[in-house]
Amino acid sequence: MRILSFTVMIALLLSMASLSAMAQDKTKTEQRTITVNGTGEVKAKPDVAYVTLGVVTQATKAQEASVANASLTQNVTQALKSLGIADKDIQTSQYSIYPRYDNRPGKAQSIIGYDVNNTVRACIHDLTMVGKTIDASLAAGANNVQGVSFDIENKDKYENTALADAVKNAKSKADILAATAGVRIVGVQQIQEGASYRPVPVYAMRSMAMGAEDVSPCCPLEP
Repeated sequence: MRILSFTVMIALLLSMASLSAMAQDKTKTEQRTITVNGTGEVKAKPDVAYVTLGVVTQATKAQEASVANASLTQNVTQALKSLGIADKDIQTSQYSIYPRYDNRPGKAQSIIGYDVNNTVRACIHDLTMVGKTIDASLAAGANNVQGVSFDIENKDKYENTALADAVKNAKSKADILAATAGVRIVGVQQIQEGASYRPVPVYAMRSMAMGAEDVSPCCPLEP
């Protein structure tokens, strides 16, 4: 579940003189303020998933590792598109080439090869396709699944509902305080919004060593 939580702090103008004193001298009514906190919270089911997966290749030369990586990554990208994922929903999130060193004790440090990592982030609008997307990517050559996270594409309507609930909650508290203290609320002096968005992502970490055998289909993922 995604949780949208908003806190609204409201300072309300109050007439702090007692009601009996107000009746005796209305012209000397002194205005004071009280501050109350109101909270509104909305929970919503996610409607989009982000799968981050990649291809890691190794070779003695950087160019060899890069060429091999490009071929496998292209296969993975085509597999994603074959599942109906649009071009705009497929994005390269990381590309790196790192030297691999011989760090054995007693030997001078030297480069013995290169690692190339190409990471792709796919946005999936049909949540029933998350598991199939991972399986298809692994079959196409991906050997590193960095994670799966769920989100809400359009948060505005949930944020607005939470915000309205927060104001209502704060006003209710202010009304109770005013009534108990025997004073009257004459207006709102200040409203300060303190919004917080607390996502609860689900991550599925999987990786395969170079040259590993095929794995069974991944376990179902629940948003």
